[in-house]
Amino acid sequence: MNIAIFGSNSLIAKDFIQDINLNKNNLYLFSRKKHSNHLAYDTFLDNDYDLVVNFIGGGDPQAIVDTQGSIFTASTYYDDQIILYLNKNTRCKYIHISSGSAFNDYSKPARFDSRASIPLNDITSNNSVYALTKINLEIKHRLLSQFFIVDLRVFNYVSKSIGTSMSFFISNVMDCIVNKKVLICSPDEIFRDYIRPKDFSLMIDCISKEKFLNTSYDAYTKEPLSNLKLLEHLKGKFGLEYRFDAKLKTVNATGIKKYYYSKNYSLSSLGYEPKSSSLDNVINEITQLLNL
Repeated sequence: MNIAIFGSNSLIAKDFIQDINLNKNNLYLFSRKKHSNHLAYDTFLDNDYDLVVNFIGGGDPQAIVDTQGSIFTASTYYDDQIILYLNKNTRCKYIHISSGSAFNDYSKPARFDSRASIPLNDITSNNSVYALTKINLEIKHRLLSQFFIVDLRVFNYVSKSIGTSMSFFISNVMDCIVNKKVLICSPDEIFRDYIRPKDFSLMIDCISKEKFLNTSYDAYTKEPLSNLKLLEHLKGKFGLEYRFDAKLKTVNATGIKKYYYSKNYSLSSLGYEPKSSSLDNVINEITQLLNL
């Protein structure tokens, strides 16, 4: 397959690129940052692709907070370029990496019948621009029902490559384990479902094998977990030291999320079966990071 990847410098994209079988696939990597094997976006329309995977519009929570407006503009612009390509190449398949943040309601896990919630009169101060960006693209994609377009919503992601400087809870945890520091965290219980690179690649494989789709799917593992359960396991497994601070202020790009995972398992209809739980994935990726 000829595969075009937008946002190829993003964390998930880099992991995905490493997972791809280069003997069976030709990659066209697009990014705004200059890199020896990356292409400029203005050359995108010049080539022939079987699949486009778009990773633009996510990343570090602090970066999302700082650049909400530009994320909306850039996400819309590059999505329009892909749609322009689909208009001329209707057999091409398009997978857009969306986000669980599109629901913008974290009072309970997402389900198939969950509804998005946007405070229209207070969008920017509630960090809702990112959610609205994803909703905007998903609505547009459903209206373009003549094209193969799938929105894959990623809620939580863990990788040995995540980087300890990012503002995710899991990256802070990994930083403290690697550098033997004490983790300062909130005592509030939250629930997450961390997919790992192999889960993500399996989802993409299941979706891209279909003849035609125009829909959305949520990413998930065999079982989510709470942060408190995770901390106890990591304390026993890796010697993580932590203490709670009820006054701690954390970066939440799209608001406080108590239940940030999905119980919508519709990807199973395409043959997707997660091989491991959220806890298994975190332990596996940290083990690889430590070269144990």
